[in-house]
Amino acid sequence: TGLYFDKEDGEDYDPYEKEETSSSHDEVKKPASKKKEKRDVPNHAFGHRQIISLVGCMFLVVGVFAPIAKFPALGSINYFAADGLFVFCFAIIALIAMLVRKEGLQLVMGLISLGFLSFSLSGYFTAKRNLNSENTSDVAQILSNFLTLDWGWGLLIAGCALIITPAFIK
Repeated sequence: TGLYFDKEDGEDYDPYEKEETSSSHDEVKKPASKKKEKRDVPNHAFGHRQIISLVGCMFLVVGVFAPIAKFPALGSINYFAADGLFVFCFAIIALIAMLVRKEGLQLVMGLISLGFLSFSLSGYFTAKRNLNSENTSDVAQILSNFLTLDWGWGLLIAGCALIITPAFIK
């Protein structure tokens, strides 16, 4: 696997095959005619779509264990405690689909993961809105203000976007 040159007749070209040595410094060699250069890329090489998908899978796997919500009294909560096991499995399936170059399966796994994430994120905002309603106690309203999102959501959403992207790249 490397570079090789094609001749007009299709045979491999060896640049050292007919090398002429000159004893005279006055002789000027004619430049060799430009040959068509062809790159032989092995079948197992990763293209840009596979690299994008690989990074997306890594983001999802790391994002599942990253903190997604922070509560000062309890500490951080990761996504694995919620629906993270499903998203983790979808990331592994997307990784396998990337290795066998099935962009359609990657797209489906990325969209399902994004659906799980959006469902969980909407549940977070609904719970926070319910805690801030007028029917709850003042203590619950104050504590709900301390509940904040953390950086794990960024990894999870970016991972889904990167897994979905290769399906739309030529």
